[in-house]
Amino acid sequence: MAAPSALYAPLDLRGCSVLITGATAGIGRATAWRYAELGCKLAICGRRGEMLEELKKQLLEKFPELPPPITVVLDVQDCEKIAKLPAQLKEAGMPDVDILVNNAGLALGVASAIENELENIQTMLATNVQAVMFLVATFGPKMKDRGQGHIVNISSVAGHEAYVGGSAYCATKHAVNAFTIATRHDLAGTPIRVTAISPGMVETDFSKVRFKGDESKAAKVYENILPLLAEDVADQIIFATTRPRHVQIADIISYATNQGHAKYVIERKGESMGAPGAGYVGSCLGRQPTQDDLPLSSSCTTPYVSWSTLASVPAHADRKAQKLGERNAAVQVIIAAQRFIFTAVA
Repeated sequence: MAAPSALYAPLDLRGCSVLITGATAGIGRATAWRYAELGCKLAICGRRGEMLEELKKQLLEKFPELPPPITVVLDVQDCEKIAKLPAQLKEAGMPDVDILVNNAGLALGVASAIENELENIQTMLATNVQAVMFLVATFGPKMKDRGQGHIVNISSVAGHEAYVGGSAYCATKHAVNAFTIATRHDLAGTPIRVTAISPGMVETDFSKVRFKGDESKAAKVYENILPLLAEDVADQIIFATTRPRHVQIADIISYATNQGHAKYVIERKGESMGAPGAGYVGSCLGRQPTQDDLPLSSSCTTPYVSWSTLASVPAHADRKAQKLGERNAAVQVIIAAQRFIFTAVA
């Protein structure tokens, strides 16, 4: 990793080696795009080889100057394959891993604690907990020997809360958080940083997997609310790993704007920020703000999400572009409303 040019300058990650599990879709795929934008060498892992190759192709088309990403077909439940991964990466041209992103994870079903199926329990434990622990045990020693590395474990708000129908999944994410904290304690005497990322409702294939392909049930999870996007979580991962070396982000917990709990506090009022009926913006002006409240020229109008990341899920690019456009417009309205108030008070 390149040293920062100033005390609080973000780390320059150009040339860093990044290993991402669960990179075929969702958060993992979006994260691969963000690290590619920063000039990193990538190793992308997932169960679906054709999707990894398609992602590799798209990344090279967009960033032809990058070393070709290493693709590894990997089910993280297979510890024997994980044990062989360092040698496999070394042979492919990545002898060291600077940033490990343990992203692969899943939830299966919404059964109560007394109705959980053994197969679902075992799959969630193996994927969400065992794999994270063993990947850290596999790559951590080399990081320690080199005096350099960052471990990022993707957790969930379900690792801080619990809810009906989530006994097994919530337990696995609580375990991830406990493991992340303990790992940070174990490595406190080293330069290695350890971070958890705990997002709330994110619109990916997560719910489709949870309901075993039932798209109608999955769609209801995101009904009348603008959830987080995979790009939002990828942005948090980038933030954590680009802080100056003396800064260690322990955990980032995030929700959609109309979400206050993993399950129980979700206001389904339509689009999140600035939604009709949301009130907290409109009450500032005594009315619902409009685009007319925007300044004629302002840096606020620049989208805060990198537009090139929209290609991270090509099949949904138009939908994501629309949602990001709506969100960015809403953010601009809110900022304009705040400026209006401050100007009036002044």
